[in-house]
Amino acid sequence: VMEVRDMSLGNNIKYARKAAGLTQEDIAREIGFPNKTVQKYESGIITTISSDKIEIIAKLLRTTPAKLMAGKTTH
Repeated sequence: VMEVRDMSLGNNIKYARKAAGLTQEDIAREIGFPNKTVQKYESGIITTISSDKIEIIAKLLRTTPAKLMAGKTTH
């Protein structure tokens, strides 16, 4: 599983989540993480997200992992 590191990934998640009309709680429930984790993703406190979680988040937000990770580096 690759990990993606970039603070702007959180901004992309936040924007797409709002556009999809979902809450942080909706995302957290689907990926099995606490609400605070999603909040930390969006605020850039947590900048490393596993590729499998990004895939789940992208599907929920009706977008692609590539769009969420646009301009990001993968490790």
